[in-house]
Amino acid sequence: MAQPSSDHWSSEAYQKSAGFVPLLTSKVVDLLDLQPTDSVLDIGCGDGVLTVNLAAQTTGPVVGFDSSASMIATAEKTRHPNCTFAVQNCTNLTSAVRFLSKATRPPQFDKIFSNAAIHWILSSPAIRHSSPLQPPPSARQQFFTATATSLKPNGVFAAEWGGAGNVAEMHVAFTAALMRRGFSAKRVREEISPWWFPDELEVRGLLEGAGLRVEVCEREYRSTKLGQEGVRGWAELMGRSFVEAAGEYGGGIVDEVCEMVEGTTRRDDGGAWLGYVRLRVKARRV
Repeated sequence: MAQPSSDHWSSEAYQKSAGFVPLLTSKVVDLLDLQPTDSVLDIGCGDGVLTVNLAAQTTGPVVGFDSSASMIATAEKTRHPNCTFAVQNCTNLTSAVRFLSKATRPPQFDKIFSNAAIHWILSSPAIRHSSPLQPPPSARQQFFTATATSLKPNGVFAAEWGGAGNVAEMHVAFTAALMRRGFSAKRVREEISPWWFPDELEVRGLLEGAGLRVEVCEREYRSTKLGQEGVRGWAELMGRSFVEAAGEYGGGIVDEVCEMVEGTTRRDDGGAWLGYVRLRVKARRV
């Protein structure tokens, strides 16, 4: 889930436009290799659907963090007895984990999990506009270092998020719509786009820089059928940052985007499909 400047997320809208996301997690969940007593931290848990499924597989404590108060409120309604949810901005993961304990040393987990969230978290304003003394690569490194220190020895970090080339058709369409309104491609790329879609080389370097042993780091193209709201619902929810950046000139952007991608997203079955690219990792604290 995102780390937006304002909370525009709702569980209802997410289920309609992106309800497929927690359903396509079998590979990354398998990498987690959850054991019966494992403690788990879920970073960017959204409405908690997947977190609760994890909690049902262990007797250990399971914690879900998300920056959206709306999503956490939904998660609280369906939580498992060994689940705890909290509104936390995970761009500062050390601070978020320390929230769980009054002890000087924050708690550690057997497993840390994240699905479809890190591309939002590590492209947030806190990361993008970090000071010259702490540019984005260093801020991202701090995130993975905090992940490593939040694991118990031999603990596992398993995560999946958007990789290089993810939803390229939508990225290009939103960029083109803003360029029509006078924005440069560079500004859209560096200041407005809400996503960080890295390749395997960059992520492997960050994980190893955090002292983690990388066991899996792969990128997979996965054409994905959208939910009942189709391209429009996806664009309205996921592309809101582009529309908001245009201010008074934002009207019509979603219409333009839908028109631009119609030919590449529509299939003979009547459904709308996007070119998802997933970056999937498993790394261990040694």
